[in-house]
Amino acid sequence: MGTTSAPLACGPRLNRYYAGFSWSVFILPYIEQQQLHDMIDFIQGNSSSGHGFSYFEPENSGVRGKNTRKAAETTVPAYLCPSDPQGGELVSCCSWDVPNTMEDVRQTNMAGVADSRDFTCDGGNYWPLQLHLADGMMAERQPCRIADVTDGTSNTLMIGEVTGGGPGSNISRFWISWNIGDTGNGINSPFTVPGGGTLTSHHRTGFSSFHPGGCHFVFGDGSVHFLSEAIDSETLAALTTRAKGDIVSDAY
Repeated sequence: MGTTSAPLACGPRLNRYYAGFSWSVFILPYIEQQQLHDMIDFIQGNSSSGHGFSYFEPENSGVRGKNTRKAAETTVPAYLCPSDPQGGELVSCCSWDVPNTMEDVRQTNMAGVADSRDFTCDGGNYWPLQLHLADGMMAERQPCRIADVTDGTSNTLMIGEVTGGGPGSNISRFWISWNIGDTGNGINSPFTVPGGGTLTSHHRTGFSSFHPGGCHFVFGDGSVHFLSEAIDSETLAALTTRAKGDIVSDAY
């Protein structure tokens, strides 16, 4: 259900604490969430405090007619799966967000597919530091054009389902930031709740769902396919990589 390959060597780190806005923020106008998109202050959200987390801090509430913090606390139905009993609850993000350190931002069941091995690059640090030229489509601070997907968009994963720690755990990925992952541990791995695990950190949620036997992925061409949790690790890695010539056509 996973690979045994060592993570690739990291490139230079630009800012260890960077956590910018996610792909799911920028597509809000295209999923009938223009009003929510307009609440977000993209200028202050990525510049103040020096670590990219300012959209959870008081200075980003009501500045310039924006309220990024309120936006981050808002449920986006399109990013939730009805099969997940967690139900889109508020989840923990930031220890400095006192007194509500467990109820900061809204859950998502959708994450970008960044890498076939390790979306954090270094195997241990939970901050997404994808600066080593990730091999997937949706890595942090690494642009990917359709022209860069030389394996073909119909053969390359782009978005996949993720789950959290279960109802009342306040642990899950969230849509405002952070929601990328890797396929290194397979689908419904033992590190996920559907795989029989107990999740203790939102950063390590592999691709998983409460659908029996696997989860859904959006491919680069916009099509959606259900991939089995029994998929071979090499096949899953080949579907993840965008430009390695390892094209798979019969995995689903």
